[in-house]
Amino acid sequence: MKKLLPLLAIAVLFSTSFAFAQDGTSNTGTTTPVATTTSVNNMQCIQTAVATREAAVIAAWTTFSSATSTALSARATALNTAWGMTDAKARRTARNTAWSTYKTDAKKAGYDLKMAKRTAWEAFKTASKGCKTPVVESEPALGLSL
Repeated sequence: MKKLLPLLAIAVLFSTSFAFAQDGTSNTGTTTPVATTTSVNNMQCIQTAVATREAAVIAAWTTFSSATSTALSARATALNTAWGMTDAKARRTARNTAWSTYKTDAKKAGYDLKMAKRTAWEAFKTASKGCKTPVVESEPALGLSL
C-alpha cells in the first residue's frame, strides 16, 4: 500500500497535466503548445537578472575558495611550527590552536558563501519580478541549498 500511493499520485499528476495541455476543440489526445505572451524585452530583462545572479554566485565561490585556501595554508604553517616544538605541552597547545583556528575560519568561509548565494538569489527574485515574466527556476527546486 505504501508503494502504491506514490505511484498513484504520479499517475494523477500526469493525467491532470495532460488534460490541461490538450486542445479543447478535439479529443484526439494530441497536445498543443501553450502560447506565451512574453515579450523580447521581458526575456532580455530576465537574461540580465540571471547574468547578474550567476556572476554573484561565481564571485561568492571564488571568495569561498580563496578563504578556504588561506585557512588551509595557515593551518599547515601552524601545524608545522607546532610539530617543531620540543616541549610536548606547548606542542599540543599549538596543534589544538591551529586546528581550532582552521575550524573557525572554515566555518566562516562556509557561512559567508551561504549568505552571498542567498543575497544573489534574493536580488534575482526581486529583479525578475520587475521583468513581469514567470520565472520557474529557483535554487531549492534545483536541489541546492541556500
